[in-house]
Amino acid sequence: MDLHSNGVTQAILNEYLSNNRAYENHIALLREAYGNKMKFFAQSLRKILPSFEFVEPKGGMFIYGKLPHINTSELLKQALVNGVVFVPGSEFYSDNHGEDEIRFNFSLVSEEEVVLGLEGISSFC
Repeated sequence: MDLHSNGVTQAILNEYLSNNRAYENHIALLREAYGNKMKFFAQSLRKILPSFEFVEPKGGMFIYGKLPHINTSELLKQALVNGVVFVPGSEFYSDNHGEDEIRFNFSLVSEEEVVLGLEGISSFC
């Protein structure tokens, strides 16, 4: 039970999750879609932003890595001018560590947006 979600939504979700086949099919579709998006994003990173160091994730919807010797909080301010948003790595530490790290989300962007975004970042690196 969740006090913040309404009862109808909870009932719908319960029914959906009770049907294992529908849920498993949905998860399979998501894995394939996110896998394809991740591969395209990783390929684009290697081509457009080759100094970005990362390991391809085995799951999820983020690519995390670093741009050595670049303060990504400052880079974000510049990238925002081009309409590009990412999360600087320092946001994930309590001690200002990770100044040269970035977390990219690839789940909601199109291939065209990936290329435009990475080009918008690379122009400042």
